[in-house]
Amino acid sequence: MINLLVLAGLITLLLLAAFTSYRRQQQQLLQRQQRGLSTCCELLQLMNCIQQHRGVSSAALGGLPHQDQKLLLLQQQADRTFECSDLYLPPQDNHRWLQLKPRWLQLSQRWSDSTVLENFQFHCDILRELQILIQDLTDHSGLTSANDSQQRLLAQQIFIELPTVIEHIGQIRALSTYAATRNSCLTAFKLNLQYLIEQLRIQGQQLQQRSGRGSALNNEITSLLQLVDNEVIQPERLTIAPEQLFRSASTVMEKCYDQIDSGIKQLSPA
Repeated sequence: MINLLVLAGLITLLLLAAFTSYRRQQQQLLQRQQRGLSTCCELLQLMNCIQQHRGVSSAALGGLPHQDQKLLLLQQQADRTFECSDLYLPPQDNHRWLQLKPRWLQLSQRWSDSTVLENFQFHCDILRELQILIQDLTDHSGLTSANDSQQRLLAQQIFIELPTVIEHIGQIRALSTYAATRNSCLTAFKLNLQYLIEQLRIQGQQLQQRSGRGSALNNEITSLLQLVDNEVIQPERLTIAPEQLFRSASTVMEKCYDQIDSGIKQLSPA
């Protein structure tokens, strides 16, 4: 009888220890996810800022006047994020983050000395590094590797798929806005735009298939791509205003960011 009581007590202690360990692991995971979400939001805001800087500086290089104040404000906004010392990043990405700051400072201070293609490429390189940081962080913090399939798929959409769509639209915005300020589109730009359009058509369809909310967004993307094709790629001489192209692309990008914000609220603990 005593042995049975001792055995029952040991089993109870083991179960309690296992439950305590499980609760501790869940709490640690929740903390990682919360810190990961917070840093992802900051990095996405930084992406948005640098994407705007790329578009506005491309227009300025094309000859569109009165862009200095906009560029200064965007530079200051990005500088504040690069000054942050408490970003939650995977250990293997700390060096990548530290390398980005001097690259951004060099770009933001010397963009006017670059050709439009150099300026475009420098921005794209930094933005590609930021996308890698976000993707690594979402895995490290247990967002895109969560056990819950719905949570995992939502994190994949808002931190990997939608930022890729946004970046492709941002590249279209920069290239087409510059072309409109010059009233002509370079052959290299046309080839790049055609590639981006094809990629976005595929990505828009994938968003529509995976999410009911993606249907309206796909329609917005399709309309933008048609506008760029008709007004930038096809005509020999462009007549569309650069402001219209910038505004049209920005509107679609903002709607993508709105979907990301909505997804982040769903992932955030109540």
